[in-house]
Amino acid sequence: MRPRWNLSPGLIEQAAAAIRRELPHNVQWAPEITTDFSSECIAALLKSGSASGSHDGRLFEASEQRERGIGNEPAASTGSRAFQPLLESYSVSGSQGARLFETSEQRERGIGNEPVGSTGSRAFQPLFACRNVAVARAMIEPLRQLANEFEGHTTRNPQIIIRYPVVHSDDTEPLERIAREFAVVIVVDHYRHAELVSEVAVRSGRTIELLIDVDLGYQRTGVRPGPDSVLLAQAITRLPGLKLSGVFLRTSVLPESPSLDSDLRNSITVGRHCLKFIQAAEIACEQLVMEETRGLSIEENVSVVLNSPLPVPPGSIQEPMRSEIAEHTARVIARPSLEWCVIDAGTNDLRTIEVPNVLRPGGATVRTMDREQTTLSLVDESLDLRIGDAVSLSCSR
Repeated sequence: MRPRWNLSPGLIEQAAAAIRRELPHNVQWAPEITTDFSSECIAALLKSGSASGSHDGRLFEASEQRERGIGNEPAASTGSRAFQPLLESYSVSGSQGARLFETSEQRERGIGNEPVGSTGSRAFQPLFACRNVAVARAMIEPLRQLANEFEGHTTRNPQIIIRYPVVHSDDTEPLERIAREFAVVIVVDHYRHAELVSEVAVRSGRTIELLIDVDLGYQRTGVRPGPDSVLLAQAITRLPGLKLSGVFLRTSVLPESPSLDSDLRNSITVGRHCLKFIQAAEIACEQLVMEETRGLSIEENVSVVLNSPLPVPPGSIQEPMRSEIAEHTARVIARPSLEWCVIDAGTNDLRTIEVPNVLRPGGATVRTMDREQTTLSLVDESLDLRIGDAVSLSCSR
């Protein structure tokens, strides 16, 4: 059984504010929510002023300004960019009172620093992250409650970044339900992922945005930057109902080491190069989104950081390991090579740091593990594994 955090809105608000202080003011923060979060805790993320989702703090004062395009041009005096909505949305303002500013100059002078009384509207959209479709589906009701509480304060329903791809048709129906109610962004690294999402987008009548997962060289998920990433980007643009919005860095796979800060910066450089390759092919792709940073410094040219306000990262083992044999079924989420694949289970799911045995299919063995995913070496029967196939694991707990 997964741990239940004793979370209170006050604790969440304090943790969120601390995370926000560590990020540059023009880097957006997408707090990761799990099934441990109540609607009150989610609301505390907004009230904390922690996830402003702005570039240079240049937010719209009201929906009327947004409709007229006020504040949406570069500022000639400073060379800074006006507020660019994350992934075609207006993300969290970080203030229940929606005290937003049209430009940084206005902010300094205090102009436009009051809520809009004539309409009561507030120009922001909540932005959150979830691990996968299953978590996002479980959070539909708390997010509905959030939308009701902030009715009249948001431009649209919350936007959800789903960090792991859809790999099986079983996930398409719940994803369709989510897409009908919320703005959805999904991370992908294979045409099959995009194809499944496209089917959902067409059925729901919604546009779903994609981020391309970039291979950081640790034998995990991701497409190699360069020609491979360009080919995937081109394929995405040909599928109906999809919009490519940027690239994604799964930096949680970086190993803990004295060189972690350097490894992180190198990963950001890889991500920027991947963006340039895609843009050189005349494909719109602007955002650089990355996972949690464990307190490390972030460069200002990162668009969005996904991080958890939980006391410790999701997936840390909080319960004693029990001495019983447990079987866990995972799915293949990436197939970067004939000789290995990645499945969506790690110590987070298995509740053990012991290396599990692969029961089925035959010929697969564990190569590496982290909190959320496991890389398998493949021979014999397991060489036929495809994205979405099931893999059975066992481990002593």
